[in-house]
Order: sequence, then structure tokens, then C-alpha cells
Amino acid sequence: GRQPNHNFWRIHQISLRIPMYNTKLVAPADVPQKWEDLNNAKWRGKAIISRSGADYVLHHAWLLGDLTEKGANLDNAAKFWKEVVATTRPAVGSGFKGPLEQLVVGDVSIMLMAAATTGLYNIRTGAPIDFVPIKKVAGGTWGLALTSKAQHPNAAKLFLDFLTTEEGALIHSNTSPNPTYQPEAAKKSYANQFFTSRGIVWGEVPEELASDADLIRASDLWLKEIVTAR
Repeated sequence: GRQPNHNFWRIHQISLRIPMYNTKLVAPADVPQKWEDLNNAKWRGKAIISRSGADYVLHHAWLLGDLTEKGANLDNAAKFWKEVVATTRPAVGSGFKGPLEQLVVGDVSIMLMAAATTGLYNIRTGAPIDFVPIKKVAGGTWGLALTSKAQHPNAAKLFLDFLTTEEGALIHSNTSPNPTYQPEAAKKSYANQFFTSRGIVWGEVPEELASDADLIRASDLWLKEIVTAR
């Protein structure tokens, strides 16, 4: 991943956004293989979606190649997700943990957009869930920054320095668990190795391709027009 072209903060980890399914309820032949496979009536009454991750329309537009220096086109991404929701009529939850727990216990068969952070944690503990094998995904980045009014700035600097070392980044990545951007830690991180072994390529929306207004519009689309559609 790329770091922003300023010094206000630095990307530390990334939480990928990937659909997930219950391995006991979805037969191997029925597992979606690409985004378009989510738009299928066989998931009606068996799917769940979260209000969280409201910036995802922006992420999906980036995956579609609709974010360029000329501007952000969110129409195609919004249209796709409106169709998925209209077709599957999913249950709607808040956060990622609660809806994922419903997937784990089998209340639903598929979570249309899950956070890999909680998903990978549950897989590691033996939950009967897995990621839809989509090969290119986007995610929300986690950053590190030091506020200008920190009560203990020197201690904070030491902590930030530790988190950017191989040892600190690896501990944090394995605990999250999220892919890390620290290059040496990435060679050993559970999350990095897990997704790399699946052939999954991930990335984040470049700052220069998305304005604050684009982010607000994406969130409005997700919260007001997509997850509420019935």
C-alpha cells in the first residue's frame, strides 16, 4: 500500500472488506466467486448486511476503476449494491461483530460485506465461516498519529516508534488481526500470509482520488439508499 503524501499520519494496517459465508450452510458449488454472484435470489432470506463501513461505495468504485484524477463516479458502485440488496433483501445490522456472530451461529448463510478483521479472528478460533474467494478487494486503513496536545508526548513517540518496528507491527497485526504495512512484519504476519496464500490482492483508495465530499456522498448512498432498500 501507499502512504499519504503528507506527514499528519501514516497508514499502519488495513481492514479488508470481503463478503463471508457459513461453510456449513453454503455448499462449495454455491460459493460466490465474484462480486456479481452476490446478486442472486438464492441468497434471499439468507443474507445480512451492515450499516457500518458506509464508505464502501467509494471502495467499490475504486475497484471498478471509477475513481480517476478527473473525478469520482459512484453511480456504478451504488447501482450494483442497490441491485444486490433489492435481490437478496438482507437483514440489516449495525457494526461488524454482531452481524458476523449471526453468520457464525447460522442465523444467515452469507454476510454481503464483512470486515476481515473480525472475520479472520473468528476463522482463527475455528468458526465455520470463510471469505468469498474474490481476488481483488479494498479496505479501510488504520493510521498512526500523534496529537498536538498529547499529555505525554515523549511516551507517545516511544510507543509509536515501537509500533512501526518489525516487532511492534507484527504483534499488533497478529492481535488485530489485520494485514500490516510494515514490510518486514508483513513477511511473518498471520493476516498478510493468510490473504496472500489465497491469492487475494488488496489496496486502499488513494487520497488524491477521493475528496471529503466524495466520502460523504458515499456514506449517504450506503446509509440512505442502499442498506435501507427493500
